[in-house]
Amino acid sequence: MGASSSKGPQITKQDRAVLDLKIQRDRVRQYQVKLQHVLDQEYAIARDAVARGDKMRAKVALQRRAYQRGLIEKTDQQLATLQGLVSTIEFAQLEQSIMYGLEQGNQVLKEIHKEVSIERVEELMDRTAEAQDYQREIDERLASQLTADEQEEVENELAALAAEAAKPTRTLPEAPTTPAMPAAPTSVPTVASSEQNDVAELQEA
Repeated sequence: MGASSSKGPQITKQDRAVLDLKIQRDRVRQYQVKLQHVLDQEYAIARDAVARGDKMRAKVALQRRAYQRGLIEKTDQQLATLQGLVSTIEFAQLEQSIMYGLEQGNQVLKEIHKEVSIERVEELMDRTAEAQDYQREIDERLASQLTADEQEEVENELAALAAEAAKPTRTLPEAPTTPAMPAAPTSVPTVASSEQNDVAELQEA
């Protein structure tokens, strides 16, 4: 009998696309967790900058937050759309569009990877003149990349932080440095008359 060889199931382009989509979606989920930490830090930086009167730094921090949130949301939506397309029987007709979408997704994920870097956050905290020039450059670049709704959200957040910083802080009354004590008597206390009589009777006994 001749040796028979068996081949495993072939991986089709559609199978490969499904796998690539799963990998991308998993990466998006991981970046969402990391990015939340960055977003929290950037909000704290913006709040501190507003309190110090550094409105430009605060605005850049809020713009970056809006840009980063937008990256994640758009990528998530795009991957959900591609997931639906890959699962259809029209994959062969849509293959080129799907592959292009996957490539675009990979590019966006690379951009997100840069945004979750702690070095990006540290740049916002740098107060040197060179850093301020860089922040102005970032401000201009992000302004052109954010949508009108995102820009409005940034302005609203900035106004809310400014209002919070303008609120007067409540001051508690100062505690006395030494506790108030009752005044000491200046004369020897006198014995009541009934007590004096009792004492006299005891002495006569």
